[in-house]
Amino acid sequence: MESRDQDAIRRVRSYIALRITCSRLTFSNNIMKKLVLSMVTLLMSVSLFAQSPSVSLNIHGLCAGKPLVLNSNVASMNDSYYFSISMMRYYITGISIIHDGGQMDVVPDGVILVDEADPTVVNLGRFPVKNIEGIKFFIGVDQARNHLDPTTYPEVHPLAPKNPTMHWGWTPGYRFVTLEGKAGSSQMNVNTGFQIHSLGDELYGSVTVPLQLTVMGIQTTIDLYAEYGNLLKGIDVTQGPVSHASTGISKTLITNFLSSVFSSSNTAAVNKDATQIVSVFPNPSADQVVVNAPDVVGVARLVNAAGVTVQTQSFSGEATFNTSALSNGTCTVVLQSKQGVVSTHRVVVAK
Repeated sequence: MESRDQDAIRRVRSYIALRITCSRLTFSNNIMKKLVLSMVTLLMSVSLFAQSPSVSLNIHGLCAGKPLVLNSNVASMNDSYYFSISMMRYYITGISIIHDGGQMDVVPDGVILVDEADPTVVNLGRFPVKNIEGIKFFIGVDQARNHLDPTTYPEVHPLAPKNPTMHWGWTPGYRFVTLEGKAGSSQMNVNTGFQIHSLGDELYGSVTVPLQLTVMGIQTTIDLYAEYGNLLKGIDVTQGPVSHASTGISKTLITNFLSSVFSSSNTAAVNKDATQIVSVFPNPSADQVVVNAPDVVGVARLVNAAGVTVQTQSFSGEATFNTSALSNGTCTVVLQSKQGVVSTHRVVVAK
């Protein structure tokens, strides 16, 4: 009897051990399956990323509609005075690419020091984009990095010490913009020097430039045109002002930078026609979009992605459209003046 019991116990133990072994094998197989699936997914992601196009940013500096040549171009500001630019340097940070129906991809560690003494062509990285609808960036250095020690960065980093320096000190931080040049009352008398440096956390602001760029192949370039002459709108530099601040003409300079400098074409010239520039903001838009063109009187229309006019109103300098009912994607603001001049402006709707 005892022998039979012991034999039964051994059989039970063997059965239990077998079940445990089978369970472990099943568990291990499940783990292996998950590991293999994860590795396949990772490899597919890496493969897709490797196939994503490389996106570069090319900034074309202009002065009065012509390529900027430091210490050379002489431009007229509203026919009231003449000026030339000897230094144009500024920081671009917080760069995002808007694409394929309002999606937004942030450029990792996107910091650029634009120096018009050298061409500005920067590789932003690889992004899964087909249609680029806009680019958003900030002028200046974000508060989190604005007061750090520049010497902690590698020498080649845009925020590392530069010559001439772009860092004002730990308390005020970096110079967001440095504009220097000469001015005079006539084209042959441009010899009064001026300096405008803008700095301070309160001046940090964003710019969004709508684009219509279909990506073909494995590499594409975003071309932006920067009309620096428009920086002096509302600023008289004929008396040689020197302003290193966050107020006064230094603040006006930043305000102009955010509203009147960047475009996707080189048509924005600095002269008495500069007031004809149309600003459309915010862009991307969630609830509403404001259209501003001070000297235009006529009709403004909002056209959805299907080409259907959804809102129409009389226009006299400014109009506001409600975009809350529109789906994410792109729409178009169409302005038609009383003289019959038509201009179109793309708006990205992103909620």
